[in-house]
Amino acid sequence: MRTRRSFTLATLGLLALAAASGCGSSATTVTSPTTLTRCSVTGSNSSQLPAQGGSGSVAVSAARECAWSASVEGQWLTIKNGATGQGEGAVEFNAAANPDPAVRRGAIVLNDSRVEVMQAAAECTYTLSETSRTFGQTGGQGAFDVRASSSLCTWAVQTDSPWIQLRTGTGGKGSAAVEFEIGPGTGVPRTGTITAAGLRFSVTQAAGCAYTVDPISQAVSAGGGAVTINVATTPACPWTASTQSPWITLATPPSASGSGVATFNVAATTSSRAGSVVVAGQTVAISQGALACSYTISPESASIPAAGGSGRVTVSTASGCAWSASSTASWLEIVGGASGSGNGEVTYQAAPSASTRSGTLTIAGRTFTVNQSAGCSFSIAPEQLNVAAAGETATVNVTAQSGCAWSTSSAVPWITLRSNGPENGAGAVQVTVAANTGAARIGTATIAGRTLTVSQAAQPVVACTYKVGPPELKVNKDGAIRRIEIEAADGCAWTASSNAPWIRLGFTTSGSGDGEVFVIVGDNDDGPERTGSVTVAGQTVTVTQKGD
Repeated sequence: MRTRRSFTLATLGLLALAAASGCGSSATTVTSPTTLTRCSVTGSNSSQLPAQGGSGSVAVSAARECAWSASVEGQWLTIKNGATGQGEGAVEFNAAANPDPAVRRGAIVLNDSRVEVMQAAAECTYTLSETSRTFGQTGGQGAFDVRASSSLCTWAVQTDSPWIQLRTGTGGKGSAAVEFEIGPGTGVPRTGTITAAGLRFSVTQAAGCAYTVDPISQAVSAGGGAVTINVATTPACPWTASTQSPWITLATPPSASGSGVATFNVAATTSSRAGSVVVAGQTVAISQGALACSYTISPESASIPAAGGSGRVTVSTASGCAWSASSTASWLEIVGGASGSGNGEVTYQAAPSASTRSGTLTIAGRTFTVNQSAGCSFSIAPEQLNVAAAGETATVNVTAQSGCAWSTSSAVPWITLRSNGPENGAGAVQVTVAANTGAARIGTATIAGRTLTVSQAAQPVVACTYKVGPPELKVNKDGAIRRIEIEAADGCAWTASSNAPWIRLGFTTSGSGDGEVFVIVGDNDDGPERTGSVTVAGQTVTVTQKGD
């Protein structure tokens, strides 16, 4: 075990002198223990923080080798930067808003050194849970809340009316309720005030006034006018008048007392509507009929050249009658007067065109027609085609000025059109007519605005002849099934039928072209020989059956 040696100050001094004398000009210094703190850390804070909070800093003074750390006293303080350091430095901190009306103190603690931080007191703010209350003639109890920004905020409460009795004293602290009581009223309606924390709370008490309003409904013509409402009540009883519809305005003062009248002005209208006013607390219904509006326009049509142009249309109607204008054609544009009321004017613009066309404007419900002439002329050759039943393809030539566009369309499905190039200026159209399997027919097609008529002959009629065999059928008494064959050209129709009840035909009784018919003859056990017939393709085939 190593023996710990202890040295006195004298011994250390002798060692120092010996070292000095033995080393020439060199020197070694030994510092003896001391009771003084080696590192001293201090801080300074220059100003008081505002009540709304914010940031601050503490300057740290310390020797270069001295390490330090910072902490806070007070939950409302937080270290932002500089929680630790060495030597000179700074601690940045944040302070939360102070809600209370009192200065508060905290500190930034640097090792064992404490730097006090002060924050200014906040101003108290207050709000009321409500600002007014109305009581009947009998009075009653009431309360409202004073809401304070801090529980330390104190406030006073008072009333300016002796008939309002405060039940919770003359003041409070923090957020609290103000309770009051209203005694029965004996006179006219009255209004008083409770002032709490500097804020006004209004109390109104009715006095049992009765009101009669006449009339309780009123009809007004479309042109509008004045409406007078009579109010009957005892002297000093107050009442008010107001409107609930923007087209009805109050012409008399909004409040009065005792018996009197309220007058309202009703604006003109073009449509039926209903509204209301309130007089002495009672609702009066106001109805207004529609204005019968009629409209005329001048002129009612116009012609525009191919280059386009503009025009004007005058609208005539009664004052207050609303109208609008719109175009039904893309090349016609409303450039002025798209809507109006009473007399007015509409301006329109037509675009240039290479072909004749017509469009309309709808103005105040009336139709205004614009006809535009063409700047192009078209012709086709031929204008008529005569086609055999088998059909054919023909060419129709179009003659037009360069730049003049045209189009094609067929009115029937058996005529098809195909342009041989762009449909602009001179050109040609291929017309294909399908084969006709029926009667003669006529159809049309439109090419460059011109009509092409196509006449097609009917399918030729085929003379039908028929060969039927055998011409006679012989059947024994036990019956049998026999076949009759028909020879005919395609498309030649035929039918078959029995002329005797004991002769039946199979499921085929008609056909076209070649075919066959089956003849069914039953037993003839109890009768004599019998003869009947069937008709096939207009020819008679005799059927003979033997008997007993």
